[in-house]
Amino acid sequence: PDTVRKLNHLPVREKIRDVFAKAILRLQVVKEPYQLVERFMTSQMEPFHTSEPVFPAKRTVFEVLPYPRGSEFEKDFMRYLDEQPPDEVLAYTKVLPRMPLRIPYHDADGYLRHYVPDFVVKTVDGYFLLEPKGEGWDRQEDTPAKVQAAVEWCRKVSELTGDAWTHVKFLQPDFQRFRDLSFSQLTAACHVQ
Repeated sequence: PDTVRKLNHLPVREKIRDVFAKAILRLQVVKEPYQLVERFMTSQMEPFHTSEPVFPAKRTVFEVLPYPRGSEFEKDFMRYLDEQPPDEVLAYTKVLPRMPLRIPYHDADGYLRHYVPDFVVKTVDGYFLLEPKGEGWDRQEDTPAKVQAAVEWCRKVSELTGDAWTHVKFLQPDFQRFRDLSFSQLTAACHVQ
């Protein structure tokens, strides 16, 4: 009876639950080698409806690109990409929900999540997964895991395709400070991985 009473103590029950939950989560992680199944072409996407505000982008296969209502920053960033000379930015797209770009990662609690970067930019030197964010994003608990997963994804995709892929994150204050630089200079200034 004494042991049962101790095991029913709330902190002890929570500790037992946490130990089992972490062990079960570790069992779900299966490391498999990456393989390239097929190349996704944005030009093959069907038109779709969106209720988000749109930006008339110039350097994309789409006529317009949606951006979140609360993010004038993303619209400003798309304007910046459109203004870059062709030797800096060949094309870009906002990663749309219909695109099969989901990078798996494990959050701070060990749960499997999927990270979706904001933009893909094509340059003469390769491809960039870009994550322009407002202040505070870099202090979120899962941000390091997302960035680590994206950097690893870029490394593996670069090996599989022979094209260089790089993940770059930058915060709005950095973009405002470096916005007069060319795209290659901006990414070099913000790329610290």
